[in-house]
Amino acid sequence: MKIETTLCNEANNNIASEFAVIADYKAPYLKEYVLKKGLFESDAEFDVVFQELKKYLFICGKVDMVVAMLDDRVDALWHEFILFTGEYRNFCRKNLGKFIDHRPNTSSTPTSLGSAKAFFDLYGHYFGFLPDIWKIKQPSLLAQNYNDINQSRLAGDNCGGTDCGGNCDNSISCMLINNLN
Repeated sequence: MKIETTLCNEANNNIASEFAVIADYKAPYLKEYVLKKGLFESDAEFDVVFQELKKYLFICGKVDMVVAMLDDRVDALWHEFILFTGEYRNFCRKNLGKFIDHRPNTSSTPTSLGSAKAFFDLYGHYFGFLPDIWKIKQPSLLAQNYNDINQSRLAGDNCGGTDCGGNCDNSISCMLINNLN
């Protein structure tokens, strides 16, 4: 499996170099622990899922809002990473500038449409298409919405704004992205 580490908007060299540090972060203690537990079948599978977790945490570090976690395997790995509290805390503070809290979804606190939309939009902005490794927990209108957004991007129909690189739709995430740049 190929691990994707490049950013969608490579014009922003600061963010590209910032993510490169995170992309290169290794957690051999975590890999050993989860492989021993049987959470993943191989080193390669762990590496791909861990890379996606780092992308998710990178996104969370960029915004001051809850960004939905939409994949069970990435979420399960996040749970295991948090168990290594000191290492997780240091990873967050050193690489993201803040501690990223985990907020589980329950029947009283389900995934909000806004946080799911933010995930799709921000992932698309920073990393391009969502890879197949993501098995969306709630494949509903959100997944279709993400596909529609990407299809219109391929057709050249985007916000066209120079602040976000023209790679986003007119959404809350586009506004967030404009504020980041």
